[in-house]
Amino acid sequence: MTPNEERNSAAAEGWNEAWNVDIDRMTDDYYAPDCEVLLVSSGETLHGRDELRLFEYGLARTFPQRSLRITKKVAAGDTVVVELERQGWGADGKPSVSRSCVVLTFGADGLIYSDHSYANIGPSVAALGIDPDRFGVEMIERGRSALGTG
Repeated sequence: MTPNEERNSAAAEGWNEAWNVDIDRMTDDYYAPDCEVLLVSSGETLHGRDELRLFEYGLARTFPQRSLRITKKVAAGDTVVVELERQGWGADGKPSVSRSCVVLTFGADGLIYSDHSYANIGPSVAALGIDPDRFGVEMIERGRSALGTG
């Protein structure tokens, strides 16, 4: 593994840990200010840290007890691919477990510039009355509400 691949692999571990405990640290320490996050399941793209932060706060509000665990990780060049298991309880009080894959592309500065998240969100969000095709928009709206900005 090259030094950059080792750095990016370690950053993916830090990203995972921060996702579990501190949304602001995750967005500010691991994502570039002008990052793009593609939510493949809904076809939506989040632009920049601010939209990502709102999305993550909305996600945390919707799934208040959540955790993310890397089950497999492959680093090659500027890219780290992680398979993940997400566990949590939704606002409906029911437990949820989902698996996903995220492709993280890092810049020379060690920050994530591109995040392509492949997740089967349909069943869990539909159970909460959320349109899976508007998942990103809904999470951003909930994030604004959680932060008192909208």
